[in-house]
Amino acid sequence: MIMTQEQSILKAKSEFDQMVTAIRKAVEQGQRIDLVEPDLWQRMLEMSRLILQGFVDLQGHGDLGATLEYEGHSLNRLEKLHDRRYVSVFGELLISRVVYGTRETQKHDFIPLDARLCLPETDFSYLLQEWEQSFCVQGSYAKSSQSIDRILSIGQSIHSLEDMNRFMGRDVGDCRHLVKDRMELTGMRWQTDGAQAMLDLRSVFLNDDWEAFQQYRIETNNRKLYPSRELIEAKWNVAA
Repeated sequence: MIMTQEQSILKAKSEFDQMVTAIRKAVEQGQRIDLVEPDLWQRMLEMSRLILQGFVDLQGHGDLGATLEYEGHSLNRLEKLHDRRYVSVFGELLISRVVYGTRETQKHDFIPLDARLCLPETDFSYLLQEWEQSFCVQGSYAKSSQSIDRILSIGQSIHSLEDMNRFMGRDVGDCRHLVKDRMELTGMRWQTDGAQAMLDLRSVFLNDDWEAFQQYRIETNNRKLYPSRELIEAKWNVAA
């Protein structure tokens, strides 16, 4: 049983060995670093996904016996294991667990493994949800696979923990200051055009370009409203 649960970790070890072999081969073949890096990133993602899957598998299925008492009710262990999809920053996992309830067709009352791992209500990990919010990617977690792909692709530009800290500190802070602090106040609802207009103005203000922008706006509107004004003024100056 333990060997079965550790299969993902053993696969991760094999993936690491293959990664080292691939790096040595790249050196021998004189490959460019920009070709090696994407392959290394994909291998690291897969290796980390396997390790995380191994962590989950070693937890077991959360079997606490045929029956248990939960919040004053006696619950039965349902017959089949129930699989759950879990999307981590490394990729998708499958979590098989024991479920307790009164009958299969009704709502599951208690899932011990979910409680032990503190799994989120959605399929997506808390870290991905934080990234989704921090990087201001539109779309719901459950529906937008494109958003998740955008988030995961961020890692391609990060090469060390120090880079990660600088990247997260600068961009997440800027995003929160520019967008979240203004756009997510109590009761606010936005359409795309209105939100974009507000963000444009906020960007101008935060960049200390407000006075220059107002002057530009006045001059632009004057040219639209009074297209012949500059010509008249020029003639007046010449006559004077």
